Amino acid sequence: MSPDVGIENEEPRPVRGSLAGRLLALTTAAFNAIGSVGIFLLMCLICLDVMGRYFLSTPIMGVTEIAEISIVAIVFVQLADTLAHERIARADSIVNVIRASHPRVGSGFDAVAALCGFALMALIVYGTVPNMINDYTNNYYIGTVGLFTFPSWPIKASIALGATLAGVQLLAMTLNSLTLVVKDRRQHLS
Repeated sequence: MSPDVGIENEEPRPVRGSLAGRLLALTTAAFNAIGSVGIFLLMCLICLDVMGRYFLSTPIMGVTEIAEISIVAIVFVQLADTLAHERIARADSIVNVIRASHPRVGSGFDAVAALCGFALMALIVYGTVPNMINDYTNNYYIGTVGLFTFPSWPIKASIALGATLAGVQLLAMTLNSLTLVVKDRRQHLS
């Protein structure tokens, strides 16, 4: 929730007290750390390429290909942790106004949005896994033969893993929002 609306912040999503919630939080944090290391290594590689071009007039082969494929992998690897900490860009001004006066309805909107996100992640996994298997079995590569090649399946595997973890995170967020709807209803009935 946005703190500028004047509503108390709810517990982090998912509820961190449960074993499943702690395991999910640990896994998303580990994936985020892997993505951060990837960003650092990519930054070092680009800097070395620039220095090689400037001082030695010799670029490092494959930097362009590595950069374009690793950015996609890094985004998907870090997506679940971004969702867990609610750092994803959202247009929720109207929902925040509704949430201020009707918390159950706001939590219902959150549940529907998270469920739609889960469906999208499921579609991404559904579309990526067969392509990843095909790339692996047929030895498909990215790059130019003789200069730089890299197998394409690890990138698709990171997309599938990241989308799967993001889907699990979104499912946990859906359940948490539905729990808030039910909890608020019980408080209303008491």
